[in-house]
Amino acid sequence: AGTISAFMAWNAILEKDMSNDDDSSIDSRVVDRQHCQRVFASWAACCAVKKGTRIAFQKKRRAMSALDVIGEIGEVLGSMEEGVD
Repeated sequence: AGTISAFMAWNAILEKDMSNDDDSSIDSRVVDRQHCQRVFASWAACCAVKKGTRIAFQKKRRAMSALDVIGEIGEVLGSMEEGVD
């Protein structure tokens, strides 16, 4: 839940920045774009947690805890953003 909240907060910051650049009134295209971005942010957060969980489990097996997953999130996010400009 915390990772999804962080991704949604980052998305809200981007939406705010884009709305400052765009003086047009909100229409259905803008709402659709924002909806797609929110869905993508949630999906990306879930992928990050799932990958972090897999890595933590490979290292700790059944002794894995939530802190082990959190410890992997930084590396996972770094690997997810490789090649993104």
